[in-house]
Amino acid sequence: MTTTDDISGGARTSIAVRPSLADDGVLSSLLAYAAGDFLHAFAASDEAPAEEIGQIIFGVAGVLRGESEIVDLPEGWDIGAVGARLRPGLAAAIEAMPEEDKAIFAADEEVVVLAIHLFFETLYEAAHSRGVFAGEAGEDAVNAFLGDPDTLAEFDFWADWLLGKTKKGPFDDNE
Repeated sequence: MTTTDDISGGARTSIAVRPSLADDGVLSSLLAYAAGDFLHAFAASDEAPAEEIGQIIFGVAGVLRGESEIVDLPEGWDIGAVGARLRPGLAAAIEAMPEEDKAIFAADEEVVVLAIHLFFETLYEAAHSRGVFAGEAGEDAVNAFLGDPDTLAEFDFWADWLLGKTKKGPFDDNE
């Protein structure tokens, strides 16, 4: 948040401008920040910290759904339209679900939650495959992974896909 303070005659005026998801890098930065919380939660525990992980996933999804005031949404943002746009890229994941889970994601608005869940699942798998959670590596390994150029590029890619800046999603063929 950018804040400008004007102190004159004992009065203090503050003008605050929230970042907008329409601005380049804002969603990518938000994903990176949440990714840090997500991976540090796993690194700090011998078991999957389900409650904390759920809060992170639903927190990020809540931002995209307009349930948070930490960022402004792009002009004309419609979460149902976003979910409908993302659905084809998530079709395989939805098809593999049990019927009761498919029912949850029948509404386009809910597809965004699935997309965010799969972002974190993909992130975890990448960190795990690079040995981030092996042995006593812990916080340093998580921080090195988060700062890796390939990881940073993934945050940008997912942000662009979620915002509709690219049509090719994370599960589309690389043809």
